[in-house]
This record gives sequence, structure tokens and C-alpha cells, in this order.
Amino acid sequence: MVQTRKGDIAATKMDKSADDYFGLLNDLIDPAHQAAVEERQIKSFRYEKIDHIPVMVTLRDDVSHQTFGNSDWPTFFWQEQMDNYDHMLLNELAPAYESAVLKDDKCFSIRPNLGISFTPTFFGRNPDISEAELDSVPWVKREEALCDKVLIQAMIDKGVPEVKGKQMALYEEIVQSWHERLADYPNLQRFTHISLPDVQGPFNLAFHLRGVDLYMDIVDDPKFVHDLMNLTSETIIKAATHCKSITKEPMDEAYYWNWHIPGGIRNVDDNSTMLGPDHYNEFVLPYNNKTFAPFDGGAHHSCGELEHLYDDLFSIEKIKGMHFGNPEMQDFGKVWSQLKDKKICILWDEKLDPKYRDQVKTGIVVKEVCTTMDEAKAVLESYQKDW
Repeated sequence: MVQTRKGDIAATKMDKSADDYFGLLNDLIDPAHQAAVEERQIKSFRYEKIDHIPVMVTLRDDVSHQTFGNSDWPTFFWQEQMDNYDHMLLNELAPAYESAVLKDDKCFSIRPNLGISFTPTFFGRNPDISEAELDSVPWVKREEALCDKVLIQAMIDKGVPEVKGKQMALYEEIVQSWHERLADYPNLQRFTHISLPDVQGPFNLAFHLRGVDLYMDIVDDPKFVHDLMNLTSETIIKAATHCKSITKEPMDEAYYWNWHIPGGIRNVDDNSTMLGPDHYNEFVLPYNNKTFAPFDGGAHHSCGELEHLYDDLFSIEKIKGMHFGNPEMQDFGKVWSQLKDKKICILWDEKLDPKYRDQVKTGIVVKEVCTTMDEAKAVLESYQKDW
């Protein structure tokens, strides 16, 4: 297998056909193990009794969109994935290969790799692929002229945009391609779930449209912000619902980032975490509630220092799981004490301190990002010793 490098990111060129890799993974999957994993995860989300907490070990950091190190599975730079949907599929299946080898607790989810620009494109924003490498997927191209308040007000007046444009057509094309490619592999067809793209969240989408002036608008023109948030939440609902009609995923269930979620969507809420509780409660919380409602909730993601918003984040209606983009900035004890009382599953992308392993028996999915398969194996074994 030939490896190439771009910066600090490594890509592996195939030394056999895509079908050979699909067949290899299909044969590695243990159906009994994988069925047990899917049940274990959903039970942990629901705080039901399980034999052990779900632990995922991986070379893929979903938050930073990077893959660290190389396994025996091929990975590709972003443009290579866009040029060949088999390459994108192989890239997305890398965590499944890790799991099939190591027998950890991933539920296999794959998504068309279109980045955070998916939903903003319905408002005329363009993907920025200038830095897209292995898993660093397109961002939203910063075009200040398009952030003009008059233009945004015109969008509000026009209402929810059509979501069947170029990016949605591309999403559907990739999904159809993957369904066809996996049809001959029964284990992959059964256990690999095509997920929603990154539809973001209401405040994140508002920020992509308006830019940093959004924070001043909260003070200077509250009605404008409420109108914009109503538009972005309705657009996300419309886009996610249409995507589910393509994948045939139920409205009230989702597979995402190798989770099995008893709720239909992942809500991304990073930009709002710089607000104080009063502004968060007025301008963000109602629209997170609105976005979750049609999907019977889902997983909520926020990055950064969040303790000042714990009470507000954990009060989102129908929230089924809380994912911290920066777990190193959180106090696990404080987080756990609040989430367990509310029966919100903690999605913890960091080593679970051994002192908590006797206390936390359900209501959690742990993920550790490793740099080698040997390290991943050792990490998984460390948890298994405690089981």
C-alpha cells in the first residue's frame, strides 16, 4: 500500500479494487456482535441496563475532520472523494473497518462528505474548498457583501428557500451510488447507515449568513434576529426532512458519527456559546427546541467552554444526547451529575477517568481518538479490563 502525505495528513492509495475492500469488510463484520452494539448504544441513550458502557476507539476525529495515522484501510483527500464516490465511501467506512477488526462499540454511519456548507448553499452561499484536505471538508466561503443586513432581510421576507438545489441533488446522487455499491454485501447493507449531511443548527446557520454582526444585532435589532432564527430553524427542518426521504431514515431515529440516536437529528450549536444565559434563552433555546420537535429530538453538539450555559443546554426540549466538542474544557463530574438526572446521554470524546467507571453504568457513549491501531487496541482493552 502506497502512502502519500499532505501537511500532517496521510492518505493511502489502494492496492486492490474498491470491491475487494467492500468484500473484506463485509466478511469481517460479525452480525451478532454488531446487532448487540446497536442495541447496547440505544439502551445507553435511554439509560437502560446494559452489560457494559459503549466504547468507540478510532483514528478519526469527527469534530476536527481529521484522520490520524494509517490502518490497512485506504483514505483519500477530499477532492479525490468528490471525484470518485467509491473513494468517499471507502473513506467513510474507515471507522467501520477499525470496529470490525477491534470489536468496539461503533454503529456504522456514513455520510456524503459535503461539509458545513450544505445548508448555507440554499441561501446562495458558496463552499470554500481552499483548505479541504483529507477530512477537512468545505467551510462556508466568507463573502462579506452577502452578509449585508438588507440582503438578509430580503431572505427573511422571501421565506424558507427551496432545498432541492445543486447540493441536495449531489447528496441524492451520492446516496444512490452508495446504495447500489453496497447492495451485494449483506452485512454492509444491514449495518451501514447513511446519515444526514451536516445540516448545522439554527444559530450556526444564522451566523453563516450574517457573520459576526449577528452578535450586535441581538442588542440592536432583536426582532431581526428572531425573524432570522425562525427562518434558519425552518430551513434546517425542511432540508433534514427531505434528506431523510432520500435515505429512508425514520424521522425519529438517526445514525450519526457512529452513534445510534433515539431522535432524528444532530443539532450543531457552536457560535451561540459566546452568549450569556439571558441572550441564549431568548434567541437560541426556542429555536433549538423548534428544530428538534419534528424529529422527536436528537443529539446536541456544542464546542468551547460551556459551563455558563449548562443549565440552558441541558434544558433543550427532547434532547437525547449531549456531545461536547471540547470535553477537555468540561468537568466530567459536574456534567454527569446534571445529565444523569435529566436522562440525557453524555457523548464523551475523551478518556473516561477510571474513578468514574464504577459509577457510570449507562447513559454514556465514550469515544477515544487514537493515532495507531495498536494504541486503539490497547485503549479498548483498558476498558474491557474494567468490565
